Amino acid sequence: MRITKEQALEWIDGKLALFKVLLEKPCKQGVYDEEFRKALGTTQDMLNHLYEGKGDEFNAKILNAGVVYTKVSRVSLLDENRTREKRLRIAITHLEGIKERIERYWEIDAARSTTSKKPVPFVSKSFADEDKAVNEYFEGILVALSIHFLTGEEYSSESIPQKVESEIDKADLLIAIVTRRDKKENDHYTVPPWITREVFFAKGRDMDFIILMEDGVEELAGLRGEKELIYFTRTDLKKMQQATLKFLEALRVHNLV
Repeated sequence: MRITKEQALEWIDGKLALFKVLLEKPCKQGVYDEEFRKALGTTQDMLNHLYEGKGDEFNAKILNAGVVYTKVSRVSLLDENRTREKRLRIAITHLEGIKERIERYWEIDAARSTTSKKPVPFVSKSFADEDKAVNEYFEGILVALSIHFLTGEEYSSESIPQKVESEIDKADLLIAIVTRRDKKENDHYTVPPWITREVFFAKGRDMDFIILMEDGVEELAGLRGEKELIYFTRTDLKKMQQATLKFLEALRVHNLV
């Protein structure tokens, strides 16, 4: 992407304003009036510039909306205006979705579009205060390596499970920082339930993963023995160094560095 986020939003706002004006102007010539046709064409070009293939997808969605008539059908102007209005409303809704994507994910989409084509991971983690230092340690490695990543921290109007699953769907792989929760009678520790949920969700999507697992935690989602399990002990410097080296190796394997 060669333009800035502010320029992209300005483009989108301009097209939204155009389609809203057209929506207020009933067409006298039918669905394919010149203003509507020109708006579709320029918007297709703009979206293809912002995101490869998005403009073609937009145009196909708009033109496939409404009623399809045969060559011998005579359609009233009222029917044509109804079809046109439906298409305009779909266009506005679609552009509003693109605008939200730009506002939330412009930097991440830009990272994906670079020549390196780096994958974007989702980081699954505990939000407990006692785990903050561990999370910051491993996330700090990602930041130092200029690896853009998603988390479930950003505010959203969606429910927590929906929001997190939506974020995971946007990612290319999952990195889970699995920390201890409650101690059990066998001296093992439970795992924060939402981390288990997120790992299961990623597995259900056949997503690659890297699991950073604190020593002493119990079995997680049937992953014991998986090659991408990296064990760490937060109070043992040597083990943290070993875990760091293995983490860096896993990042290279997944083309993140």
